[in-house]
Amino acid sequence: MKIDDGVIAARYAKALFEVAASSKNEDRVSQDLTLTAPLIKKLESSLSSPAFSIEQKKALLSELMQGKVLDATLRFFQLLIEKRRFYLWPLIQTRFEKIHLEKKNKATAEVFVWRSLDASARKDLETQLARFAGKQVELNVKEDSSIIGGIVVRLGDWMMDSSLKGRLARMKESFNNGH
Repeated sequence: MKIDDGVIAARYAKALFEVAASSKNEDRVSQDLTLTAPLIKKLESSLSSPAFSIEQKKALLSELMQGKVLDATLRFFQLLIEKRRFYLWPLIQTRFEKIHLEKKNKATAEVFVWRSLDASARKDLETQLARFAGKQVELNVKEDSSIIGGIVVRLGDWMMDSSLKGRLARMKESFNNGH
C-alpha cells in the first residue's frame, strides 16, 4: 500500500457515503459491504488477475451480487474495477464504516482483556467510554492472554494501556532511562 492509497480510499468512501446518504441507504450500503466481504475475499485473485478483462470482472460481480446488494453498491464495485482501484476495497470499507459511525454519533472501541468481561463490567466500560467520547460506544472485546492482566482500550486515536504487560514495559523503560 502506498501513502496515497489511504487518501484515495478516503475519497471513494466519502463519495460512496454521499451517494448512500442521498437515497437514505447508508445502513443498507454498510450492510452490503459487510455481507459481501467474505465473497470478495474469495474472488480477490480473479478480480486482481490481468488474465480477466475489466468486462469479465464486472460480469462476474454482477452475476454473484445482482439482487443481493443495492444497485448503487454493485455500481460502486464496478466503478472500482473500471478505475483499477479494486485493491483499495478493504480500506474503502473501513473508511466508509468510520464515516457511517460518525454520522450516527457512534464509535467503536477495540478492547483487549486478559479474560472475558462479565456483563456488568462491559456495561460500566461502555458507559465510561461513552461519557469520555461524547457518543455511543460499541465495544469490540477480544481476549489476549499476552497482556497478562488488566485492559487495553483503543478508541479512535486515543489509547489506554493499563495492562500488566504495558506497566512492566513502562517500568523497564523508566529504569533504562535512569528514572
